[in-house]
Amino acid sequence: MAQPRSDNSVRAATVADLAALLELERAGFPVLEQWSEQSWRSELTEPALQVLIIGTDPLLGAIALRIAGDDVELDRIVVHPRARRSGIARTLINNALDGHRAAEKMILEVWTGNAAAIALYRSFGFTELINRRDYYGPGRDAVIMSLPIQDHRRVQDHRAGEVRA
Repeated sequence: MAQPRSDNSVRAATVADLAALLELERAGFPVLEQWSEQSWRSELTEPALQVLIIGTDPLLGAIALRIAGDDVELDRIVVHPRARRSGIARTLINNALDGHRAAEKMILEVWTGNAAAIALYRSFGFTELINRRDYYGPGRDAVIMSLPIQDHRRVQDHRAGEVRA
């Protein structure tokens, strides 16, 4: 993997980022779990969908969001395997939450076997709502998690107060 450029700020993805997103998807997920080019293209072009990315040359991470009324659904998060456990997913989630402060809650589903992702979501304050049996296929259950965005704002405001003090 090439060394990432120094610009690792989060920005909204565009259709021009499609090839890089597909490359990231191939690196981040097994073949049977990968989103198609059409799926990513829809994420980039549908008005109620948003993709945030971090890193350039190579793309280090992406988060796909769906705005559904007062809710923000986290549809996909992918981090390049060589950039995992470096804060990329945390940065993307924080940006997604901060960018949707007017929403009531963020919801997501995650495979119950993905302990690292569940721990990350819990660290934000996400709580488990329900389990969906066989959601990802036979024996691969999902847990639906939710975070009231007001709770995230409160934590962020508290942390900002500690920094200023």
